[in-house]
Amino acid sequence: MPQGGVSKSTDAGEHWSEYRSGTVLAIDPMDPDTVYGPGSEKGQDRLMRSRDAGETWVAILKEYTYAVAVDPNNPNVIYTAVRRGISSSDVFKTTDGGLSWTSRRTVLANFLTIDPEDSQIIYIGTDRYGLYKSADGGQSWRGVGPSRDWVYSVTIDEENPRIIYAATNSNGLYKSENRGESWERLSTFAP
Repeated sequence: MPQGGVSKSTDAGEHWSEYRSGTVLAIDPMDPDTVYGPGSEKGQDRLMRSRDAGETWVAILKEYTYAVAVDPNNPNVIYTAVRRGISSSDVFKTTDGGLSWTSRRTVLANFLTIDPEDSQIIYIGTDRYGLYKSADGGQSWRGVGPSRDWVYSVTIDEENPRIIYAATNSNGLYKSENRGESWERLSTFAP
């Protein structure tokens, strides 16, 4: 599989086809042929969408994004993070599939994860500010996780979304059983 591009397999990973350079950041949970990722249109950075599994792409936001999450319960609700310097991001939200967007400033976001049981709960991982959480659909954010660390991955337990895991670059792997309100360190090594 090529490095640094969008590739697709239709046979469980046995064979791959390269579609374009860039990275797919999110897949529509209700339509796996709809994917989102950063790209360029007329020389300008954009958030792009493909509705045909990566064959063709169109711009839906005139910003270069670092993270995208699609609401698992409503694919018209999409969040994306746009960096604004070395310490902050604007988190953009659409509720109409990308026709219109609103934004809120927050800490520098590397990824977004939406709670599958309660779509109002969103987590963002940051470079050096730990894990942040919104409980109101992205209107406000507060630090909840391993602070002063780079949180590079959060996994939500699909059977019990109250349980989440956070992997950090220097302090290891953490677990929360109450949606990030308190944490237990499981390991000093983060996979």
